[in-house]
This record gives sequence, structure tokens and C-alpha cells, in this order.
Amino acid sequence: MEPAKQRRKLADQIDVREHDPRSPIPPYTRASISPKTNSNSTNNEEEEEQEQEEQEQEEFKSSELGKWSSLTDALLHSILRRLDTLEDFFAFRGVCRGWRSLAAPSSAALASQPPLILLARCHSCTEALYDIASRRLYSLHLPWRLFSRFSIGYSHGFVITTTQPPLPKLLLWNLFTDAKIRLPKAPEPFDRVILSSNPSSPGCLAILFSRSGSTVQYCHVGDHLWKLSCRNSPRASVIDWSVIEDMIFFKGKLFALTSAEQLVEVELFPLPKLTLLRAETGAAVKRGYGERWLAECGGELLMVFVRIEMVFHVYRWDLGRGRWVEVSSLGGKALFMGSRGFAASIEPMCSEVRENCIYYAGNWKDQWFVFSLEDRSLEFVPAASCGLLGGRTSLPPVWVFPSLC
Repeated sequence: MEPAKQRRKLADQIDVREHDPRSPIPPYTRASISPKTNSNSTNNEEEEEQEQEEQEQEEFKSSELGKWSSLTDALLHSILRRLDTLEDFFAFRGVCRGWRSLAAPSSAALASQPPLILLARCHSCTEALYDIASRRLYSLHLPWRLFSRFSIGYSHGFVITTTQPPLPKLLLWNLFTDAKIRLPKAPEPFDRVILSSNPSSPGCLAILFSRSGSTVQYCHVGDHLWKLSCRNSPRASVIDWSVIEDMIFFKGKLFALTSAEQLVEVELFPLPKLTLLRAETGAAVKRGYGERWLAECGGELLMVFVRIEMVFHVYRWDLGRGRWVEVSSLGGKALFMGSRGFAASIEPMCSEVRENCIYYAGNWKDQWFVFSLEDRSLEFVPAASCGLLGGRTSLPPVWVFPSLC
């Protein structure tokens, strides 16, 4: 028997329940008609029929579950790759213990699952997962109350959550395995968090910063305190972090984007150091009011510029020429962005995820936008479910990717 704590997976967090592996599939039913007799003989016959029925049910369970559990792993993996909803995935896990073990939550087992959006709900004062493919809303029972802790990002399979300042407490939570990793209390304000790798792996580095902020906080997962680098620190007085718009880990290195669209390589150890990668930005870089983020797609380092009217421009970093070059394709992938920047780039796995498109979930609770780089069109997509908080929000939606868990 599996320990109770180990069974607290996503199926226990959302209203998608796994079937009891002991139950027959399909359910066994039996109709019987008993002649009218009296008293003792009738009772004896009913008891005998009940015993016979129970015996037949047990035989049916053994035979049917035996048939299901005897399927080859190759066939089961083939079935698993075709499951594109969480209901189907957890129903698959509920058939028997063998299937449950084979379908343990992982990036491979959940590869066919579409992206989800973590949204705020009004009536239950909690958060919910919205499936953009099936247009379904999954109630999510969080281990904390809404507004006492909130989600601000998703990285390497973990939702990044924090409490309110001062000294906010950060918690990384894997929705699908229920793994939890705590980070130290943050002594300085921040609005963005990035991770160098899966936080369950050794050496993962976490970085806290704010757009145009004066301080960068960083630590390895497992450390008890954050290290700080700021303009007023005598050990890092030459670094002006306020010019930094965004940061990203790319191919094992940390890069930053300045307000002048310059790319900078960041070294934090033994002491913080910034190295400018050529000062040329290129005449093709669009100017104007908007936000600029760094992103990664198909092995390329990108800069994404979104204007206030929701028009996107994407540039890749040309290492040889030392400049940004505008692109009109994402190499067949889809790029997901949020109000705090880059979320992920993935291969399309359903009709609702299209190649060479940017999916942007900004400061609206119940909608997102799809921008095509091919024809420069913009599509508004509402979350077609009731019970969602509408309008603008200080708790923006967060993209969640089961296939990257």
C-alpha cells in the first residue's frame, strides 16, 4: 500500500479524481428476478444468490484487471501519448497499480498535455487551472488561502509562489508530483524569479530581480540566505542594475538585456560582473513605448518587444555580427509570454497551439492574446468559463506546462 503522503498528487489537488484501481472496468451489473416465496426459504435463496453474485463479481474483477494489466509497456506508452486531457491521464492511472506506476507524472508521461493557465477564481477564493484546448476549468485546492500566497511564475515544472512583503517567503511547488522546495526569505523587493535548472537537481541557482531595479538577489537552492548585489554595495559599486530590463539563463549562462537593447553576459561568482557583448543594436530594432523581454526558442536567444497596442516584434541574437536581427518565424514552435516575461517555447500538440505564434497572458484574469508572426494578426481569446475574476488584476495569470514537468 502506498503511503498516504505519497498519494497527494495533482489528482488530489484538482477535481479530477482517479478511479479506484480495485473497481471493475467496466462496472459489473447483474439483473435477477426471484419468484415470490415465503419467509425462510426466500431468505435462504436470497443469501445464496448474494453469495453467488459476490463470487462472480470477484471472478470478473480478477479476470478483467488481469487482462488490462497484461498489456505490454510499448502499447501502454502508445496509449499514453494519445491522452490529451487531465481526466484521461488520471483515469489511465486509475486502472491498476501497474498502469499507475508506468504513468508516474513526468515530462514524458505528460508530453501530449496542452498548456494550462493558472487563474484566480472569485467565489471559492482560490486558483484554478484552465485547459486552453478543451476550454475546461479545473478547481485547484491549494494548501494556502488566496491572497495569503500567490503564484508569480512557472519554471522547470514548478509553480513559483510567494507571500506578501516584507520578507516574502518563496515556495516552489510541482503541481503534478506535489514536490515542494522552499527558498530563503527575500530581504529586498522583486517582481521576477528565474531558475537556472530544475530546482530538484544539484546546483540550481535562483535569481530575484525587478525591471529597472537597483538590486539583484541570488542563491543556490538549499542556501539559507540570499546574496545581494546593488549599486550601494562597495563590492559591486561598478554595477548599475537599474539599466537591466530582463534576464534569462541560456545554454548554461546568465544573460541580461539593457534598456538600450544591449546584451550583457552576467557572472555572479566569485563577484558580480557584467560583460557587454558588442554595443551594436542594429538599425532594424523597433523603437517606441512597450516592454522588452529575453526568450529562448529552438536553441536561439531572442528579444521580444511588445508595443502597447499588442504588436510583437521578435529578434534573434546574431553572435557573429553581434546584433539583433528581426525574425518572422519561430521555427515551427509556439512562444508563451506573460506579464513577467518569457514562460516557455513548445512544439504545437493541439489545434489551439499554433506554430510561429506568440501566446501572451498579461494583466487580464480571463483572457489572453495570440499573435501570429506570419501574417501579423492578433486574436483575442476569452476564457469561456464562469466563476473567473474578470478585468485587470495584480495577480496575473501564469502559464503552466505539464509537458515540461
